[in-house]
Amino acid sequence: MPVCKLYGDCASEIELFKGYEEERNALSGPDGTYYSLDRGENVHPVYNEPEPYAFTGPKIITFTIEFQESDNRSVSVRDEGLVVEYDATVTISRNAWESAFPTRTPKEGDVIGVFSRYFDVVGGGRSGNIVDTEEFVGWKLEVKEREHFEPDRKL
Repeated sequence: MPVCKLYGDCASEIELFKGYEEERNALSGPDGTYYSLDRGENVHPVYNEPEPYAFTGPKIITFTIEFQESDNRSVSVRDEGLVVEYDATVTISRNAWESAFPTRTPKEGDVIGVFSRYFDVVGGGRSGNIVDTEEFVGWKLEVKEREHFEPDRKL
């Protein structure tokens, strides 16, 4: 009988940890819409010129969002006028992501809609590596809400 170790020798342990992350998000996070940007479809195949944005979605995903409007507000004054941006962090479980987008990974340019607000994904990556393996349980994304250019205009 094989011995299951925490370090990834047993697939059931990995699935258990991915299930923990999915349950944590389901208990404490809202459902939101996720629009995945199709970068290859945004360029004309013959003329190589930009075309209107092409998105896959919306897909409903449960995630957690860390957003405090009073704390994460950055204001700047430019030639165009007053610009206000809000930062937030979104955590999506790997199981929820793979059921919505089985062949994609989250990337910059995607759009998340939650609480009647839209956020641009500006960075992020895999999160929750299990001990010291390359197995992970979710995605952690840095997102921005911009007042001067709302991502929902792109959709």
